[in-house]
Amino acid sequence: MPGFFPTETANALTARFHHLVDWSRVGELLASGRHRYTTRQLIERGVIIAATGAGAYMGYNLADSGFGLGSALYSMAGSFVGFVLSHTVVIIPLIYKRYQMSQACSAAQENILALLQDINHLEGDREKVSALIRTVSRVVEETMTLNLSDEQHARASQTWGTRRALMEKISDKLSADFGRLHNAEDQDAVLDELNRFWSQEQSALHTALRAFKTPEISSELQEATPASMHFKSA
Repeated sequence: MPGFFPTETANALTARFHHLVDWSRVGELLASGRHRYTTRQLIERGVIIAATGAGAYMGYNLADSGFGLGSALYSMAGSFVGFVLSHTVVIIPLIYKRYQMSQACSAAQENILALLQDINHLEGDREKVSALIRTVSRVVEETMTLNLSDEQHARASQTWGTRRALMEKISDKLSADFGRLHNAEDQDAVLDELNRFWSQEQSALHTALRAFKTPEISSELQEATPASMHFKSA
């Protein structure tokens, strides 16, 4: 069963709701086909069907007797209300999971901002430092507004999952970059290298970030490290 809304409308609504609700999926909980449903999925679909039927029945009973059209309209309204409410109850855990991912992105963003402030206080060519800060800020903005919607689905969960993974990688990489700059004898050379890294084309940068592994930090160095570098991914 297709969703209730055209693709463009569903994608626009999903973006409007900050990708917490995937409007392209509304109605698809009742989809049929060769998919083998789990017990939980069957229960969810049963709840939606039962609530839709109960809503129609209650709407019919609320209609004034003797008005056929009125009864039909009340039944339709009741079934719609039952359908929406049951859908909402079923997807609340998914909405909460997306909300948690959005909070993780916000935490990473705050850590990145603190790191950029630390970098701004380092010695070195001011133009190169400013260029690095501008570039990383642009990457963060692009990542936080990343949208994986396509012609079929709004992909709300995939969007937030990708945002979270990239934001945490950006935070980890920038933390390592700050450590290199802080300990470098020639900060300008390191700044040149970092500006080249962060200025890569988006897909190449995402590939490099996903491949990045946080280097091990000795206990002595960790004690001397600014608090902003102690962020850990949730």
